[in-house]
Amino acid sequence: MKRYRAGSEKQPFPLQRPALTIRQSTAKPFAVDCGECWRLLIVPEVGKASLSATYVADAKHPERWRLWDVTHHRIERPAAIHGVEGVEVLADEWERSTGWVPDVPTRSFLRLTPTHLQWLGELSTRCACHGPEFQVLHTFLDPEGEDWPDPQKLGRLEDSQSSRHIKDVGRYVQQADGTYKQKTGCDYQGTKGLGAGIYRVRLGGQAFTCLRVMEIDGDMPDVLDVAFITRQGRTVLHRRYEENHCLPGQADMRGCDTWTEAYPDNDRIVLDGRTFVVWYERIAAFAFGLDPT
Repeated sequence: MKRYRAGSEKQPFPLQRPALTIRQSTAKPFAVDCGECWRLLIVPEVGKASLSATYVADAKHPERWRLWDVTHHRIERPAAIHGVEGVEVLADEWERSTGWVPDVPTRSFLRLTPTHLQWLGELSTRCACHGPEFQVLHTFLDPEGEDWPDPQKLGRLEDSQSSRHIKDVGRYVQQADGTYKQKTGCDYQGTKGLGAGIYRVRLGGQAFTCLRVMEIDGDMPDVLDVAFITRQGRTVLHRRYEENHCLPGQADMRGCDTWTEAYPDNDRIVLDGRTFVVWYERIAAFAFGLDPT
């Protein structure tokens, strides 16, 4: 499994993202079996690894997308959280200012079953409540609002999982003006029903037909996650959209009050009357024709 030397400036991605187009496809709709965590772009099994790049719109030239960081995820050993067996996901990160930083402090713990991907926990020193000398472990048992004195409010594993089998069941309905509304009053099969149309994704000379997946983040309701997944269950692209208001400290707002002001050329999605603006894009190495490990 590939390892990166601390401080090395070498990484395989272009510093400016190639042209990216995403258009609705006339291909026959399909469902996917996605064993990947499509936010980390890795299958949670021992021996697996992935490489991905994050791009953000350039402050001076919004039509250009510059490389923000590169992440190499790898899984070397199993792990258990509260007796539930899964794997530990390690990460090496590259940034322009530092080069490669091996084994960053944040570690994720995931579990893959025949039907679901389960989030078990995360160990991190990136916590605003404590200094960098603290390690904070969050797990699926954390109660909402961290209301620990009430045992009835403890989290459940089934609330920290997503279906690996995803399809479009008509949950998201596009309106005549291009906005979207979610159908209500019906069973849309939970995370199975997060599909939102078939799209053709073209990055430079590479092209992929994908199922688009959309989900409001359960922990951050101001965030809309959008992924494009191939028939083979591989995530080409993950986009993070922010609701159109300022969240101090979360991003460079460029002196603006809203995301549409700060990123006027970035794609936006209006869902149930709420406007979401894409902040960054995480793209898998294979989408560039690169070795993903």
